[in-house]
Amino acid sequence: MTGPLRRALHHPRVEPHVSAALRGRLVRETARFTLRELRGSIATHVYRLRASGMHVQIAHGTPDVLTLDQAYYQDVYEPPTVVAQALAQRQPLNAVDLGANIGMWGLWLHGRFRVGRLVALEPDPENAAKHRAQIALNDLESSWQLLRAAATCVDAPVAFATGRATTGRIGDVGEPGSVEVDGRDSFALLDGVDLLKIDIEGAEWPLLADPRFSQLEVPVVMLEYHPHGAPSQDPEADAVRALAGAGYHTRTAHAAPDRTGIVWAWRT
Repeated sequence: MTGPLRRALHHPRVEPHVSAALRGRLVRETARFTLRELRGSIATHVYRLRASGMHVQIAHGTPDVLTLDQAYYQDVYEPPTVVAQALAQRQPLNAVDLGANIGMWGLWLHGRFRVGRLVALEPDPENAAKHRAQIALNDLESSWQLLRAAATCVDAPVAFATGRATTGRIGDVGEPGSVEVDGRDSFALLDGVDLLKIDIEGAEWPLLADPRFSQLEVPVVMLEYHPHGAPSQDPEADAVRALAGAGYHTRTAHAAPDRTGIVWAWRT
């Protein structure tokens, strides 16, 4: 791509049209999706994913669209080849999704591998409602269970900042916007699990520091790390160190300037 063309595509008046068109190609109803994006209004519609044919519910004008983009355009969930091969040999997969948001990872997983059982945790009520819709739209109740709870190290209520779409997190009692939600001991969910996904906006650090993590027998872990609550100013190094200390091989993917990123970890 030439310099002038690149600059033209990133012009403030042009870039939204380009983004809408590219995201529209992720679903079979491309024209309708693109037009709704360009209108800029908040409206909820159901589409079919081009990658898998599964239904997906998207609220335009919300972070749902970015989540769709990350999953199917940026391919942030796609594992390294060595991990994909290991998971393919373990199908049907038993998986746990900590920080399940609106269910996009669950949709991706069902479209990418054969799934025996997926247990998802999501405490935010709005996200959980959207998540349940993804399950129902695809008749996946037999393989996909949503628990409305926060991922913690012990079964006990916690304060959770709701209404933040993809950035809700466990906080302090009395923090503005926080409500009390159930906390679920994540380690109690991991028996017989092939794949563990963790994306809990900083609450990963207590899990990684828990003595039970070093004894984890889950073959593959997908961890999104965050600077909030990290032991040091280098959360990537902190995440890699914790996973390697538990006996995993690691590979970092999608490291971002805001010091978030994904580390894939696997046992051989």
